Amino acid sequence: MSIKKIIVGAGSLLVLLVGVVAGVILVQRQQDIREKAAPTPAATLSLRRASQGSINTNDEFEVEVVADSAGEVTIATDLVINYPRNMLSIVDADPATNGVQIQTSGLYANTIYANGFGVDTANGIVDMSMYNTNNGTTLSSSVLATITFRAISSGQANINFEFLPGATNDTNILAYQPGEAISQATDLLVSATGLNLTIEASSLPTDTPTPTPTTAAAIGGALLPTSTPTPTTTQTPTPTSEVFMPTTAAGLTQLPDTGIGTPAILVAGLGIMLLIFAIVVFTI
Repeated sequence: MSIKKIIVGAGSLLVLLVGVVAGVILVQRQQDIREKAAPTPAATLSLRRASQGSINTNDEFEVEVVADSAGEVTIATDLVINYPRNMLSIVDADPATNGVQIQTSGLYANTIYANGFGVDTANGIVDMSMYNTNNGTTLSSSVLATITFRAISSGQANINFEFLPGATNDTNILAYQPGEAISQATDLLVSATGLNLTIEASSLPTDTPTPTPTTAAAIGGALLPTSTPTPTTTQTPTPTSEVFMPTTAAGLTQLPDTGIGTPAILVAGLGIMLLIFAIVVFTI
């Protein structure tokens, strides 16, 4: 065998060995990448009241958005929430900012709204995204946002997520992979549970109008204002005709004559004395 053939054979064998080693390494790396790029979707979202108790019209109450990523690291969460705008309104969490804002917890660094400025109050839709740019967040029954509602009318009010498994333009929880764009992230969300509320009519009493002063009967020559009397359990006296009694300059009431005046008393006294005198004289 010539030296040339030996060199060619050895070179070919070396190239083959190098190719096999490189192929094994590439396959292993590709398998690692696939394992990292395929997190298990098991995340959940739900709505819950921050405090319990009945809800009446005109009441304000808080609803929390709770998320759990089942141990996976996330890069963003998209929320699309529908609420009945004829029964509920949202209280602005940041009046200094244009539009109606939702209070977020800060687990994600950034927040944006689909319409660019806040809640779509005309249609009753909360459409917002919370996200990080270069790091992940693990969610474990975490409160992402708090929505303050005001009850407008009574009845059944249903607040629901807009969610379809596999869809990317509704409610989502996106997995974090270093170097991967958010637009390429895997959706981890498998369920989104809304909230059903019963709103009762307000039982608060209506305001009683202030009574307008009216003119009462003359008392001592003065006119006094009267207000609407408060009902009591005492028996109402039978109305009688009003008698005006003249008063003296000192303000004391002058009693009316009874029919026996001072002259009559003097005459009676004189008659008694004359009778006694006559008895004494005739006795002597």
